[in-house]
Amino acid sequence: MIPSKKCNKFEYFCWQVQSLLESGCIVKSSPHEWVIEGGIILRDSIPRKISITISSTWETHCPQVRCREKWMKEGVDWHISDDGTLCYVLANHWADAVNELNTKLPMLCFIEISAQWMVDCIQWLMDAHLYAHQLDMENWPRGWDSWPHYDKGVQKYQKLYRNKAAVEQISYPASTMQK
Repeated sequence: MIPSKKCNKFEYFCWQVQSLLESGCIVKSSPHEWVIEGGIILRDSIPRKISITISSTWETHCPQVRCREKWMKEGVDWHISDDGTLCYVLANHWADAVNELNTKLPMLCFIEISAQWMVDCIQWLMDAHLYAHQLDMENWPRGWDSWPHYDKGVQKYQKLYRNKAAVEQISYPASTMQK
């Protein structure tokens, strides 16, 4: 289904995310929240099922993502929160980068880049999990890029952000857990 010309930024972002997933389908849509399920293609070229919950506050609150693949690791050290959501991007980074894109780009471009960045971050984290599973890794390797957890991650990000625009850091992978 193609979005109507009258859709707002929230709806267009949801439609864009849905279009980036393999067999993406909208499970729930309301004025304040959409749930989209579909496959995300990983390094092994197999679509892996995920569920993305997007709120109408998506510009300041990154969408919640869940994957129930048995090989996904658990716990904060693997960037999985207690409620099972993937921590694929630092919340502060998401809000700052999306805001910057919104102020610098035409609306459709800003939304498309935001959706693609989100999917890229999810793919990166899930690929890390798949690779770790294939190699029987028990701990997150020190050499893999990621934000530190909780307040340390926020502090590191804020220090970095003071020196560079968030949008310039848009390719920085992984995340931290938020309290």
